[in-house]
Amino acid sequence: MKKTETGFTLAEVLLTLTVIGVVAALTIAPLIQSVKEADMRVRWKKAYSVIEQATRKLLVNDVAGSFQNYFTSDVDLRDKYATYLIYTKICNSGVVNGNCWANVKYLDGTSPPQSWFDSASLISPDGSFIQFQMNSSQDCNKTSWWGGLPKCGVILVDVNGLKGPNTFGKDMFGAQKTNRSCG
Repeated sequence: MKKTETGFTLAEVLLTLTVIGVVAALTIAPLIQSVKEADMRVRWKKAYSVIEQATRKLLVNDVAGSFQNYFTSDVDLRDKYATYLIYTKICNSGVVNGNCWANVKYLDGTSPPQSWFDSASLISPDGSFIQFQMNSSQDCNKTSWWGGLPKCGVILVDVNGLKGPNTFGKDMFGAQKTNRSCG
């Protein structure tokens, strides 16, 4: 009787490992990107919730139901919100870029004027940047370029701070400050 040994050849093992490596390379990168995008959405929802809660507290505790003529400047807007927000650093207008705010891009890769992002800001404990911009007329009935809604100002959030990509729609989002809300 002849004894036969069965097993895999070295070529079969190497071929199997190569196939597994290729499949892993094709699936892991999109999976990681999907997880990063989900993380950015969760961070924005958290930041929006915190800002909305501060807005409600301001409306209940500080004003008679309307923000019209309540805020006088970017700094005033930030400071009044700061009483209801937890933060680790304050940045004043004129020293924000590079200190509290990174170079910003749109999804198409173009950059807005950097002067747009040099307003009073806060840095939250999780590293998010929150920037406060007033409507120059202080008129909460003036229509904005964001959706045609009346706005008193804009609150911008970079959910991961100086970490990239610093792009609107990826890790940067905004909410308009209207007469009675942040929407």
